[in-house]
Amino acid sequence: GYKRQELERAATRDGQQSQLKALQGYWHTQLEPGLKRAEDRETVARDVAGFVSRIDHLVSSFDRTTELRIDRVVMVHRAMALFMGLLLIFTVIWLRARLLNPWKQLLAMARAVTQRDFTQRTHISGRNEMAMLGEALNTMSAELSESYAVLEQRVQEKTAGLEQKNEILSFLWQANRRLHMQVPLCERLSPVLNGLQNLTLLHDLELRVYDVEDEENHQEFTCQSDISCDDKGCHLCPRGLPPLTTSGTTLKWRLMDSHTQYGILLATLPAGRHLSHDLP
Repeated sequence: GYKRQELERAATRDGQQSQLKALQGYWHTQLEPGLKRAEDRETVARDVAGFVSRIDHLVSSFDRTTELRIDRVVMVHRAMALFMGLLLIFTVIWLRARLLNPWKQLLAMARAVTQRDFTQRTHISGRNEMAMLGEALNTMSAELSESYAVLEQRVQEKTAGLEQKNEILSFLWQANRRLHMQVPLCERLSPVLNGLQNLTLLHDLELRVYDVEDEENHQEFTCQSDISCDDKGCHLCPRGLPPLTTSGTTLKWRLMDSHTQYGILLATLPAGRHLSHDLP
């Protein structure tokens, strides 16, 4: 019963129903009645051998279909293994292109920003999170570059201003010390005028020192050497200065306090130039 049902299901699955029915029909209609009627051993052996041959043919058919089924399963497994291998390779390539390389670019740019190198930029294609993060870092780096450039310019301007103020303070200290020295007035004033001319944009400086507040009677001191300087052997003023080629504005400052007027300082400021507010 059970084995017969299993055999019929196997024949149905493998497409061998006709052979199985033919074999069963041969048993019921020919072999079994022939065995019952057989009178000699040779006839029985011949009939049984023919039946066994039919059974062998059916079993061979089952084997062939089973082998074909196994081959199909193996081919499916190989195809699945090949597909999984290709999928793994594609996944590695995709992760490298979409995750690893962009991540390396982001890290390299972050290191560059920490080293104050704002020229680095990321080049991440697509519209994923990495690309958005790369665009944000590019924008941030550009803004930092502008801010740093402005800050650096301000620092340079402040440094230049401090250096100029330091030069002014040094000049004032040197001038005050020079003016209180016990040497002739020309030797005291000439270095001061030279220093003022080197410190500022002024040219052709001339200092007129009044005698007892009398503007008509005064002594003149300039930054230009003349014959009298050579006669005295004085070399405090520079020699051979080129003449001022551009026009300028003549400026003057009166040297006075609340009670006494000591003199006047004249100078030429080149056209288009301006004095700093830190200078007198």
